[in-house]
Amino acid sequence: MDFASPRIALTVPRQTAHLALVRQVVVAAAARLGFADDDVVKIELATDEACANAVVHGAAADGPATFELTIEAEEDDLVITLRDRAPGFSFEDEGRFELAAKLREQGQGGLGVYIMRSFMDEVTYRREGEVTVTTLRKRRAAAGELVTSGTGAPHGAA
Repeated sequence: MDFASPRIALTVPRQTAHLALVRQVVVAAAARLGFADDDVVKIELATDEACANAVVHGAAADGPATFELTIEAEEDDLVITLRDRAPGFSFEDEGRFELAAKLREQGQGGLGVYIMRSFMDEVTYRREGEVTVTTLRKRRAAAGELVTSGTGAPHGAA
């Protein structure tokens, strides 16, 4: 992979105004690593959802008014890790539903984890003391290879 640095680390103020900058950095990193345009958009949206969750749910948390984001290249994977002080929740129960039924019941909102899981190949969530760690992983498709997302839907033919 052609990446000037194998790791980018950002400390981001916990304010929605700074999410555009995060998106720009993530898009630039994914494009530089050779991800297909549709995968770059998926990575951008999944990362934006994770960061928006940190901003919204971390607002009531004690500690610094920032969150940490790292972007790393690992062989053919792009790994984005977000560390924040938002309160924990039952991640395994989130984002697993039939979309049309969810929208009929609830309308818009509450789709962040669903989007992350649908657009990334792997999404993990864990607590390290008072810190919430969310990791998003996307595998870069080789030329002509069809990769499936976390939901099993094909995407990313390069």
